[in-house]
Amino acid sequence: MIMKKKIYFLLLSLVGTVSICVGCSEQKSNLSERITTQPNLLKLDVPSPNWTHAVKVGDELFVGVNGDKTNRASVNELISINVKTKEQRVLFRSKHPEAIVQWVQANKHWVVWEDSTSFGDSSVIWGMNRKTGETFQIAESSSSFPTVFDPVLNGDNVAWTERGASFGQVKLCHLSTRQTKTIGRTVSQGLYNEFVSLRDDKVVWTDSENGKGYYYIYDIPTGTTSRYEAPAPFPAYAVYDNGLIYALHFRDLRYLDDQKFGYFDVKKKEFFVFPIKHGIIHYFDAAKGKVAFLDEKGQVSIYERHDGKWKTIKERIDPHPLFLYFDQQGHLILKYEDTEHDRRWLNIIEW
Repeated sequence: MIMKKKIYFLLLSLVGTVSICVGCSEQKSNLSERITTQPNLLKLDVPSPNWTHAVKVGDELFVGVNGDKTNRASVNELISINVKTKEQRVLFRSKHPEAIVQWVQANKHWVVWEDSTSFGDSSVIWGMNRKTGETFQIAESSSSFPTVFDPVLNGDNVAWTERGASFGQVKLCHLSTRQTKTIGRTVSQGLYNEFVSLRDDKVVWTDSENGKGYYYIYDIPTGTTSRYEAPAPFPAYAVYDNGLIYALHFRDLRYLDDQKFGYFDVKKKEFFVFPIKHGIIHYFDAAKGKVAFLDEKGQVSIYERHDGKWKTIKERIDPHPLFLYFDQQGHLILKYEDTEHDRRWLNIIEW
């Protein structure tokens, strides 16, 4: 999970020059694959001068990119690239003159993304059926400021938060039926808790009320919600994985370096401080029993939990990524930029 919300104006170059075909849906891409000595590590340069999020499903890479040669700051297209054949397709093109297509999520059946203006005054969550190619709108901002944030996809469901005049709402949409419902509300509406986590048919979010912090778990099959008190007033950027709720915890949101990272064991109903020493966390995420950190020095640490014990995972990734996250398939994706040499790329670790 990302420590603070950003609109990612990231530039990404090619080993060879590629132009996005504005008038066609498929073309050959110069996506460059650099072979490594690690069979589970893929290093790729993506064909765009600007991009946001990428996700890999099988051999397909889905990524929000710049397709507007007149405005390098815009990320106005969602494309798919076959990493083996290098074939590229434009799946979606924003109508905004300066757009940010971001929060790209995908699995075997669906692709979900957020399309907003670069100034954030309009935001829409879109979905696409991968089998039929049908694109449809899931939600949109309903006021002069963005109210729809950060969709998360899992299975046939997508969840997100919406801001309101008095309180926030947590939304859930079943993509096959297109039915959306409100499953929770938030008293506090801050950057730290506008994210939700969706995994294993559970939607998880955090909130703060009367000086206390709380974790919430909505169980999709039963439609029931559980609440547990957190060890600090502001539990932030919560991620659910294998019965654990990982989060950063703050006593005061003005001092984000004063942080406590740990996890709440839902079965034991007990909070545990992460036992391995680490730096100040700028980004973290968790999936399939693994946790990855990016600290203030640009160092990446990866850990795995077995039988209640943590061990370090060593991977020979490129140093100093901009940020990291796990996609829906459990791939760890790390993004890089070297402005001096005008080079941008990503590492994808597949376990």
